[in-house]
Amino acid sequence: MRWLVIALLLLSAGCVQSHGFMVEDGRASWPAVTPVESEFSLIKQGEGFTTYRVVFENLGTDVAGLYVEPGEIKAGAVVIPGALVRKEQVSDLYSLLAREGIACLVLDVRGTGETPGGETEAESIKAFSAGKPSEPHKVVWDIIAAERILRDRLGGKQVIIAGESNGGRFGIIAASQTGGGVLVISTAGYGMGQPYDERTSFYKSIDPDTYASAVSRLTMVQPKSDPAIPLYNAKRTFSVCKGEKRFWEVDADIHGFNPVMEEEVIEAVEFLLG
Repeated sequence: MRWLVIALLLLSAGCVQSHGFMVEDGRASWPAVTPVESEFSLIKQGEGFTTYRVVFENLGTDVAGLYVEPGEIKAGAVVIPGALVRKEQVSDLYSLLAREGIACLVLDVRGTGETPGGETEAESIKAFSAGKPSEPHKVVWDIIAAERILRDRLGGKQVIIAGESNGGRFGIIAASQTGGGVLVISTAGYGMGQPYDERTSFYKSIDPDTYASAVSRLTMVQPKSDPAIPLYNAKRTFSVCKGEKRFWEVDADIHGFNPVMEEEVIEAVEFLLG
């Protein structure tokens, strides 16, 4: 009976909590998670860096990734690919970062590559409405856990988050929780207004615009004619951030990372680490 009363009080206050995951007034918060187990297995050496396959357990799921370690490490980055993009498919981005001395932990987001998942929108909304973390919320938890793993492996060196497209959305939310910097490419929030039903409440809770004001350092690299993310949407998300920030426009009609933006990405990383 006592727990029922507490649950009713939480609901009446506009917040829902389950296993430490809390949503209040549309904004979620994630307690720190220490993965039960993480394993690094050597894949290859060469090309100026060493590559490992990584698996860590988080919230009952084995999350897969690649760890790319340069010979001389300046800092680290948790790299989040876009929707349905496997970790191996962002090699241009993580190779660029590794050449700059950034050790990269590149994740397969839940439901992609080697990481199981694939929750439907209806299933996500149902879980969220019941006060439980949906799969998108768990992805943010995975990024927070990966940031901790990488920071520990690097002996406390600075770790940023880097994401492209939908991975950038998750990256902004995770950075609002970790307190670190984040680089996003071809990314914008949803621009959700006041939620009016379960579906809009759910999307409000995974909208980067809901969290960008709490990001300490944000860099955005955005193609001017991105076919998926309009420039004005990216600038709207950028405007929400109250921390240190810089925005680069790339004169291109592409989506996601491309070698034409290498210079801007390097400058963005240097700004975050400076």
